Amino acid sequence: EVKQRRREMHREVQSGSLAGKVAKSSVVVRNPTHIAVCLRYEEGETPLPQVLEYGRDALALHIVSLAEKQGIPVVENVPLARALLASTRPGDYIPEPLFAAVAQVLSLVMDAMEDGDEA
Repeated sequence: EVKQRRREMHREVQSGSLAGKVAKSSVVVRNPTHIAVCLRYEEGETPLPQVLEYGRDALALHIVSLAEKQGIPVVENVPLARALLASTRPGDYIPEPLFAAVAQVLSLVMDAMEDGDEA
């Protein structure tokens, strides 16, 4: 299983699809080291925030690194990161029980961007 996941991670990195998904993200929600979830929300374009990609362990750290290099805000929220990982797949819109938590994160990010800071 570990070898399979490493091969998958290598393929994604090689294809550039992971970097592209991170670049399209509005925010990356993470727990400190084991989970990273890329969320995208564009008012008027996406009906709800959408999960673009997620990763665990080494892939999560790689997603966070890509996000930081590309200036995508990274927000640490352990319960939300775990809930998103457990209840969604890439391409899914966030489920209703997570609306409030995701809205809070997006609001934090938008406020920080308006102030000229990163989240």
